Amino acid sequence: MSVFTFDKETHTYRLDGIVLPSITQILQAEGFVDLSKVPQYVLEASQKFGTAAHKACELWDKGILDVSVLSAPLIPYLECWKKFKQDNKITDFLAIEKQMYSAIWRFAGTPDRVFQVNQKYADLFEIKTASELYPANGLQLAAQEVLVEENYKLKIRHKWVVQLNDTGIPKIEPYKEPRDKTVFLSALNTYRWKKENLK
Repeated sequence: MSVFTFDKETHTYRLDGIVLPSITQILQAEGFVDLSKVPQYVLEASQKFGTAAHKACELWDKGILDVSVLSAPLIPYLECWKKFKQDNKITDFLAIEKQMYSAIWRFAGTPDRVFQVNQKYADLFEIKTASELYPANGLQLAAQEVLVEENYKLKIRHKWVVQLNDTGIPKIEPYKEPRDKTVFLSALNTYRWKKENLK
């Protein structure tokens, strides 16, 4: 039986000891995500806040969040997430921040939320705290779609970014571009070819 591990400190996925590329690594390496123009201090602050907001939502969904310890800036972001769930009548998720890998395509990632609609279909939700959304979000969700469909044998019905903000009102962005999956898998193949041949 295969052993799949995730090192949180280095954000490294391994399958039987062999490192698998992450969705983010692939998209950055192939130029779909370029953060080089963002000042390092801004990037670090944004990532730190985004991580904290994600954790608050995760703990809330698992029913173990102590709201009294949340810093004030995080509260409206959590309210956004709670409103999204309430408006869409979502109480439980099939997967919450679950690390997954594809045995077929040999990559890994962590979808934010997988919501099972019925025995055949599921929806994917990606939580974002950035003020701007990017086309590469569609590729990220398409990669997660590959993971979920392989691991859970469910067909993805809808893919959404839930954009949290300090207003308490979430912004919902659907991603429907049918080419996104093909583009991501092409990027993965290019990434792997470079790793194998451009040493």
